[in-house]
Amino acid sequence: MHISKNLEKFIDLGKEENLLKDKIVLVLSNYYKTSFSKSDVFLKEGVVKIKASPLIKNDIFIKKKEILNLIKEIAPNITNLV
Repeated sequence: MHISKNLEKFIDLGKEENLLKDKIVLVLSNYYKTSFSKSDVFLKEGVVKIKASPLIKNDIFIKKKEILNLIKEIAPNITNLV
C-alpha cells in the first residue's frame, strides 16, 4: 500500500514534466515554424536543453532572451535555456 502511494508521486512528476515539455515544444515549433518533439527537449533543475541542428542552436543562442521569455510565460520555473 505504501509503495503504491510513493509510485503515484513519481507518476505525477512524470506527467508534469511531459506537460511542460509539450508546452515548450509548442513554443519552439510556433517560433521557428518547424516541428520539434518532446525527445528534443531535456529538463533539469529549471534548465531547458534543446537538441537541434547547429543552425537552430545558434539561433537559439542569439535569441536566447526572447525565447526564454516566451517559455517563462507558460513555465515560470524555467531559469535558463541551452
